[in-house]
Amino acid sequence: MDSKDELVKQHAKVAEDAVAGWEKAENEVVELKQKLEDAADKNIVLEDRVSHLDGALKECVRQLRQFRDEQEKKIQEAVTEMNKMKRHSM
Repeated sequence: MDSKDELVKQHAKVAEDAVAGWEKAENEVVELKQKLEDAADKNIVLEDRVSHLDGALKECVRQLRQFRDEQEKKIQEAVTEMNKMKRHSM
C-alpha cells in the first residue's frame, strides 16, 4: 500500500505543478495583453501627435514659401524702381 500512496502523492504533485504552471501562464497572458493594450494606446497618442506635427510643419513650409515669394517680389520691385531711376537720370 505504501507504493500506491506514493504513486498517488506523485500524481497529486504532478497535477498541482500542472495547475500552478497553468495559472502562471494565464497570469503572464493577462500581463502581456495589458502591455499590448498600453502599447496600442500609446501608439494612438503618438500617431495623433505625428499628425499634429505634420500639419504644423506643412503650415511652416507654406509660410516660408509665402515669405520667400514676398521677398522676391520686393526685390524685383526694387530692381525695377532702380532701373527706372537710372533711366530718368540719364
